[in-house]
Amino acid sequence: MSKRPKTAGSFLSRLRQPASRLRDMPIWSKLGLIMIVPTIATVVVGTNGLVDHLETLNNANRAGDLANLSGYSGDLIDTLQDERTTAVLLLVSPPGQARAQYQEAYNRVNTRVDQSKGPYLRQRASIDGLPSSLEGLLDKIDRSLTDMPGIRSQVYNGKLRPVEATQAYEGVITDLLAIRDSTTQLAGDNNLSDRMRAAAAVAREKEFLSLRRVVVHQALAQKQLTPALRTEYIASGTGQDQAAQNFKAVATEDEVRFHDQTIAGGDRREAERYVGWINGNTSGSMVGAPFGPDQWDAAMVANAKLIQTVETKLDGDVVRIAEGIRSDVQRQVFLETGLLLSMLLLAILFAYLVARSMARSLRELRQGALAVAQYGLPQAVARLRDPQVTGQLSPAQLANQIAEPLPVRSKDEFGQVTEAFNAVHLEAVRTAAEQAALRASVATMFVNLARRSQILVDRLIGHLDRLERGEEDPDRLAQLFELDHLATRMRRN
Repeated sequence: MSKRPKTAGSFLSRLRQPASRLRDMPIWSKLGLIMIVPTIATVVVGTNGLVDHLETLNNANRAGDLANLSGYSGDLIDTLQDERTTAVLLLVSPPGQARAQYQEAYNRVNTRVDQSKGPYLRQRASIDGLPSSLEGLLDKIDRSLTDMPGIRSQVYNGKLRPVEATQAYEGVITDLLAIRDSTTQLAGDNNLSDRMRAAAAVAREKEFLSLRRVVVHQALAQKQLTPALRTEYIASGTGQDQAAQNFKAVATEDEVRFHDQTIAGGDRREAERYVGWINGNTSGSMVGAPFGPDQWDAAMVANAKLIQTVETKLDGDVVRIAEGIRSDVQRQVFLETGLLLSMLLLAILFAYLVARSMARSLRELRQGALAVAQYGLPQAVARLRDPQVTGQLSPAQLANQIAEPLPVRSKDEFGQVTEAFNAVHLEAVRTAAEQAALRASVATMFVNLARRSQILVDRLIGHLDRLERGEEDPDRLAQLFELDHLATRMRRN
């Protein structure tokens, strides 16, 4: 009994089974297995790249949506600033015709705010997937806008002081301005982020101007610029200057030039003249002011519209840049997706063509070899049995004439195998021709020997006949008859 461990043998046999199965697979299956790994690698790498580009595209789409949201929030802020000022004027106005006029103006600006709120809310509802901090800020703004009718009702009924009304509107305006600061961090592009910062700085410049507008209205109503109001007045001027500096720090030369040329108009000079009088009024009394509430408000509104023109232009530039980035990313995603699919299709097509060519060459070689083995070689051997064929030509000439070679259609390994098979076929036919020639020469030699022996035997029988006729001794005659009988048997052979 063998002492060889059976477990090791069975283990090795199990290892050989996949290799034998792979060895016995058709050529199409083997080529398919060869193409699987690079195809999977290409798909994985291409998919990872596409996922990254899709993420970039999502960021670009989000940046574009946030840019539009910033633009809509700017329009909403502008109307809320007017509503805040009108609310303060309504609260500080005495009962009578003036109060009725401010109340009518407050109603008109409320309608404008509601109209500006619609596009903002629609754009806000279309954005999702934002960071939790920005999402919380937007939710807070939504609640503030929902509570706006309550604030208006308190303003109508005079239940709020001007300071409280200012703070109520300032809260939602500040949150809307904070949207711009948050969107700059999600831009995903440095140039787009700088353009957003420039627009945010201009928006804050207009907000500080609006705060100064409200403060002076309160001072005119009280006929005194109290220390508290002066503090707010100085803070608004300082904030406006700081916002302008921040704008110039991130803006391009063209943007700075457009800003300076736009706000440097007659409306600004009128507002600066009023501001210069306030700055030079050390007593704080507003009794001798060279302007009234209407003149001050008109100058501030005109100055704010100039700044709003710059803000609108910058917001439009931001939207166009964001749309350009989105279009570029989309184009890149489509291009790379098309390139990846094209490369996969080309790889599959190329593999198919190569596999078909190899399979065709192998099939032709197999069919040719079977045809030679089953028909060509037996027919060649049968022809070589004809003495007339073998007697006229040499074995090499017979092989070249009888052996039909397989067509060689390529110079690759299949073509080389075909040439080798043709050489084997030619050599086999030549060898068969040599064997047939050898057999024919042997047969001819035996025929010649037999004919020569026959001639000799005939001559021998002739001599015996003559001896028999001249012999008289019976014993010797009997011996001659025996010799004649043997010679006759030799002639018969």
